Amino acid sequence: MAEAVVGGAFLSASLQVLFDRGEGGEFPRLQEFYIKNCPKLTGDLPIQLPSLIKLEIEGCNQLLVSLPRFPAVRKLKMLKCGNVLSQIQYSGFTSLESLVVSDISQLKELPPGLRWLSINNCESVESPLERMLQSNTHLQYLEIKHCSFSRFLQRGGLPTTLKSLSIYNSKKLEFLLREFLKCHHPFLERLSIHGTCNSLSSFSFGFFPRLTHLEISDLERLESLSITIPEAGLTSLQWMFIRGCTNLVSIGLPALDSSCPLLASSQQSVGHALSSLQTLTLHDCPELLFPREGFPSNLRSLEIHNCNKLSPQEDWGLQRYSSLTHFRISGGCEGLETFPKDCLLPSNLTSLQISRLPDLKSIPAKV
Repeated sequence: MAEAVVGGAFLSASLQVLFDRGEGGEFPRLQEFYIKNCPKLTGDLPIQLPSLIKLEIEGCNQLLVSLPRFPAVRKLKMLKCGNVLSQIQYSGFTSLESLVVSDISQLKELPPGLRWLSINNCESVESPLERMLQSNTHLQYLEIKHCSFSRFLQRGGLPTTLKSLSIYNSKKLEFLLREFLKCHHPFLERLSIHGTCNSLSSFSFGFFPRLTHLEISDLERLESLSITIPEAGLTSLQWMFIRGCTNLVSIGLPALDSSCPLLASSQQSVGHALSSLQTLTLHDCPELLFPREGFPSNLRSLEIHNCNKLSPQEDWGLQRYSSLTHFRISGGCEGLETFPKDCLLPSNLTSLQISRLPDLKSIPAKV
């Protein structure tokens, strides 16, 4: 694969000197082109790169040129690159599938065939996001990084075509999540929420029939997480990862053959167990408590790391779960001197990991 990389803090004037070779001064076989951290760059880009499929321009704040037509480009990344975004004519990017941008206020529309969009470092992101989504009804993957919201989204919020939504270190997420979590998203498979959202203390999920992966991390104010199983709810959830939620006390999951949700303080009736959940990981949640009820029936992997109040005990009932083959416990559990106690774990475990338990004195021969 032909590839060109241009980088450095002091490249200036023009890029054309790089392309003064061959007939017409172009690279007809060039497929990937990267320009990064060239803050004085102001020159033109090559006009004809017929084989180019990936273009990345980053850290070129003075670049003001309009991009030429690149009909073969499928992946485009534009971060901190002056006024280039406002000059883009998407009619010249007929194959574009993936776009990574900052300051999307410069964008007027999205190319109609775009499937993957990443938005970075944007204040009041809702207005340009709404404007762009109007021109694209096929978006499947949306990533929002270091952005902030100032109001609720209009016109139905995020598109129901999404298969994946990832949010990192963004502010005022209540304006996005409260409506999003209430809506029916029939194709969503992955949902990830990370970082400095300090405005929400609770989440309630439902109506994501194809959701298989859920990841929540570093939400310091989150106190409770509730997962219900209404009709067309979370019937496909297989993997759940929770990390760094230092004030999280309860997680409401439909438990095995029980009307009491796992880790929840209130009683509620559920239609059936969350039998699809196979992997549950709890990491750095020091306030999280277990009650006396069980887990979803088909759980295969359970990992607990640095959750100080989650000391293993008989009333967890792990020995009843014939599908559980992987159990890992690490950190926390102050005062735990013996683990596991008799019949605490199922006999069909294939992987057992115990680490960083400072008070542990004995591991019984019969586990």
